[in-house]
Amino acid sequence: MGRKLETIEEITSEMMRLHSLLPARPSPEELQLAQQNLSKVDVNLPAKLEELFLQARPAGVPPPIFRAFQEMREDVLRTHAQVDKQIAMATIEIERRHSHYGALLQRVKIVASHPLSKTGMGHAVGPERKFHGNPLVDGKLSSLPMVSEDSVITQIWPETLEQKIQPSKNRSLRFSSQETTAKYIALDGDGVRGARVFSQQLMRTLDRAVAKKSEVLDLSNMSLSWLPESIGLVMNLTSLDLSGTLQTSWKLCWNELQEIPESIGELARLVLLNVQSNQLKRLPEALGCLTNLATLNIQKNSIEELPWTIGLCTSLVELNADFNKLKALPEAMGHLVLLQRISVHLNSLRSLPTTISLLTNLTQLDVHFNQLETVPESLCSLPNLTNLDLSSNFTELKELPKSIGRLQSLREVDISFNHITELPASFVLLTGLQKLTLDGNPLRMPPLQIAQQGKEAIFNYMNDMLQHLEAEEKVRSRKMGMASMMTVFKKNKIANFRVKDDPDLSIKA
Repeated sequence: MGRKLETIEEITSEMMRLHSLLPARPSPEELQLAQQNLSKVDVNLPAKLEELFLQARPAGVPPPIFRAFQEMREDVLRTHAQVDKQIAMATIEIERRHSHYGALLQRVKIVASHPLSKTGMGHAVGPERKFHGNPLVDGKLSSLPMVSEDSVITQIWPETLEQKIQPSKNRSLRFSSQETTAKYIALDGDGVRGARVFSQQLMRTLDRAVAKKSEVLDLSNMSLSWLPESIGLVMNLTSLDLSGTLQTSWKLCWNELQEIPESIGELARLVLLNVQSNQLKRLPEALGCLTNLATLNIQKNSIEELPWTIGLCTSLVELNADFNKLKALPEAMGHLVLLQRISVHLNSLRSLPTTISLLTNLTQLDVHFNQLETVPESLCSLPNLTNLDLSSNFTELKELPKSIGRLQSLREVDISFNHITELPASFVLLTGLQKLTLDGNPLRMPPLQIAQQGKEAIFNYMNDMLQHLEAEEKVRSRKMGMASMMTVFKKNKIANFRVKDDPDLSIKA
């Protein structure tokens, strides 16, 4: 790793050198363009695929050749979309890295400026502060020392600036985003002074929230890169908002939390938790201590899996986990019997938990833009499901569950842009459907030209086909019955003939 670094100055210098190794920071215009391109990919690809699927086969081209041609064109479209998406996401990631490295440098400068840092006590400021021993004992915090953060900050920067905290009548606290951030930028060219003001205000906000027994705390769009463990002391909270991103006239302002402290489990009264638009890769297992949590919004992060303890959040009514990297949902979700809405679009899900059949209060399920390969039959046991979106799983999803007709409460179904070739026979039982979207599937049953005419035409065609098949089955059964009778008759006739014709056989018989 190179020469040994022994002083704060050497470490700071090395951090600045490492920061300089990043690719050039994108301009605000480049960043905005990247975000626009990212949105366009998600809109343009389905439209192009739909146009491709709707193209008719030329009369002189055999079906196998035309299908091979279409498959190659589809793959080219997806490849270009993936490349465009990667380029846009790379630009956004570079901006996030620059912002994160800048925040780390500011934190180092803050601690280094305090005389205690030379005695080894500078670690008291920032997310690296650790508890001695296990802070969680049977789901409760054994201790939450609060002296380290606020006392050190107060010693370094006595309160000289007017607080921008705005308490409201319902005992909620919030930073003023525009005023605080403007002060953050304007006070000092390198941002160090602004970081001091921000850290000071954050800790005082938490102190005040504890003192006032605040029920609502809004820390959204505040460029947060860490959250102190002392958040667990604000035990009266029912609503906690840690979300970003906010577009202002001069910059993009977002939170950049990479983890939520385990002390979040102390907020036993919490009903709403919003951590959307951060950089979270995981959720704390202490989430299971939030037994009153009704709404959980974790969309637009980088979370790859949900903790099994989510099954302990038995009051959960709504889960929004869009725009993450989820590969599966835990089977423990079957315990969330009050859950009414699940939205997990734009993830990497390949399947749904079999325990989904236990979510009898579920009314909305959105899993579009994933990689679903199958939909479990257990999904068809949901008596209250009204909205089902399985769209844009593309070539991965090839069939629907055979018993889908049992979902008698369904009102809206979207299965567009998959690789479904036929609808199950039980589909005709969904008589309460008000909206059905099938675009972008290589349908053969019903034929594509019928599907394009809408729900009524589809149901009429499928009913006619079923009646025709039933009639054919009856004819086939009659023929088989007649054939069976003829076979028996012939066998008996042959046996009688042989007995009558051969005296030896009759004696043996």
